[in-house]
Amino acid sequence: MTNRALIRAICPAKIDPEEFHLEGTIHGRLATLVKRLGVLALFVGIGWACEVQAGCRVVCTPSASCDQATENERWRCSRSNTPSCKTVCSDSHGAIAYSRQTGAWGYSYDHDSQARASRKALGYCERRAPDCRVVVNVVDQCAAIAETTRRDVSPGLGGTRKEAEDRSLAACRAATGKACTVAAWVCSK
Repeated sequence: MTNRALIRAICPAKIDPEEFHLEGTIHGRLATLVKRLGVLALFVGIGWACEVQAGCRVVCTPSASCDQATENERWRCSRSNTPSCKTVCSDSHGAIAYSRQTGAWGYSYDHDSQARASRKALGYCERRAPDCRVVVNVVDQCAAIAETTRRDVSPGLGGTRKEAEDRSLAACRAATGKACTVAAWVCSK
């Protein structure tokens, strides 16, 4: 059966085969339009994905903290300290852990969850002391801890490192009435 015979069988009186050919051309144009709209939608989707990706950031952190290592350990630590990088697209969590017994501390920043940030900070601190505990958590801001000579600590939060340090020092002086120094700080933004 030919196309014309099929058209006459389906719509014998309504569509002339010549009109159907014209209609097919319109369908062809519609198909082309749909394809072009699909390509446009693809580019819009890619643009949207890139816009979302633009809100993300790549964060590289060292695999180990060399901050409180001795001079000889620091040389070895810095040679084996290869950074690990990841893309962070959500809130940025951080933490500071502190050992009252030894004054050791550990910090973490730019993690996608508070639990992960706390585990990392504790892990870094526990390399130097057994009694570490998380003393401050942060989300998209800075934090600092100030300590007395008796190792009493007071946390402070702020939009900048200086603001966090100033607040921790003020809280420490208000709580203890003694001289305080900043022991650690972290910004997780």
